Amino acid sequence: MVIFAERGIKRDTIAYASELQAKGSNYTGTLGFQAYSDIIDFSVTAEFYPNFCTWEFSKRYIKLGFGGIYHFQNQVSLAYENDFMVKTIFSIVSKKNLIFEGDMGFGVKGSRIKAIENETGWIYDAIADTTFSLRKIFDCGADVFIRASSYDLYQFPTFISPIYTVGGAYKFKTNFRPYCEISARMCDMFVTAPYLDRLQFKLGVGYSF
Repeated sequence: MVIFAERGIKRDTIAYASELQAKGSNYTGTLGFQAYSDIIDFSVTAEFYPNFCTWEFSKRYIKLGFGGIYHFQNQVSLAYENDFMVKTIFSIVSKKNLIFEGDMGFGVKGSRIKAIENETGWIYDAIADTTFSLRKIFDCGADVFIRASSYDLYQFPTFISPIYTVGGAYKFKTNFRPYCEISARMCDMFVTAPYLDRLQFKLGVGYSF
């Protein structure tokens, strides 16, 4: 469940999101779906770390890899949006499960405004991404993180509007994992007077098998 508090064109409402993730020693794949009001989002991500780009040092490791993202949004009464991005990624893990991760990428956004689609067709814009996160996994099952990013799973702005996120989770022995995230998106942060454009509160539960 996701709760928004924002001043943009999207409505203040409660969203329902679901993600399915497959994860191995050198790959991660995610399917994501989110629906609220009259907006529907669908995302697919894939990340791969080749074995020759992984360096281990006595319970520590550094990994380099690459990935891709596809996102589709249907603003039912307004527009369609398609986002496609490729990126390079890295991960550094310490002996005490302190994880520093980041990525940089580039892609394209294709939009189609329903009211004028016959006149304009598809509108294309370039998009870029940067993400840095710091995460700590405790032996007891607790997991906390902070992240600064230019995008998330369902938001791909065409200009730099950084999203700052803090969150935490706890994994029980039964493999249930309740979690909570709070995100703030800043607009015009590096151009004019920055202001808070969106607050997002996310509560959920996961299960791994």
